[in-house]
Amino acid sequence: HAFMSEAVEGFLVKAPEKFGRWKRRFFVATPMENSSQIRVEYFKGATLVKRKGGFMVDTSKGPVVQINTDPARPFSFRLKLPHRTYILQASCDEECRRWMTLFGGTSRKGR
Repeated sequence: HAFMSEAVEGFLVKAPEKFGRWKRRFFVATPMENSSQIRVEYFKGATLVKRKGGFMVDTSKGPVVQINTDPARPFSFRLKLPHRTYILQASCDEECRRWMTLFGGTSRKGR
């Protein structure tokens, strides 16, 4: 897996951890220099003022991402981490593939 050099950012809709509503958040994924680690932070908006959370992704451990097959949530994927599985929804197929590829998943077409 080639190391990324630039941050990837954009809006994703995030499922609640247990109960509640899905929320639109601005995600920033920053690769750690000379590492397979990606730092992911998410904010209330694109101004990056109100940080709502974050986590680390280690892409050296193989694919941690898979397409979410829920027809009610098109363009969504599951990001499986040791402490939690995040379900995230992109705005379109292209955005979904971009985020999945970032996290080491296949950029397969389809929903």
